[in-house]
Amino acid sequence: MSGDTADFRQRLIDDYQGALVRLATLRADGVHYLLFAWVELYPFDTHVPAGWTAGKKPWSVPQTEGWSCGFKAIKMTVAEALDWYEAAAAGIVDIGPKKVRPVRVQIVQLGP
Repeated sequence: MSGDTADFRQRLIDDYQGALVRLATLRADGVHYLLFAWVELYPFDTHVPAGWTAGKKPWSVPQTEGWSCGFKAIKMTVAEALDWYEAAAAGIVDIGPKKVRPVRVQIVQLGP
């Protein structure tokens, strides 16, 4: 990590109190695929929402057999969220929670 990148990372950690990583995934044939995700950083004067999972179980995808979509938000520290983002950029996306069961998500490259 370059000095400028490390400095910017530390500024984010110093300026924000927490983060949420929001995820949408598709599970098909036993494999999770990332549909979209983003990281939200929360300043010290804003409440960081608790993490959540939408619905009691993933939603079935119509006209498929065994496919489902899941949506969740994972509450993290800023450092954890930045690490998650960097790993996602490298194609490694864990949708955890890691302490319960790690779930690896496949990244599908678009285009030729």
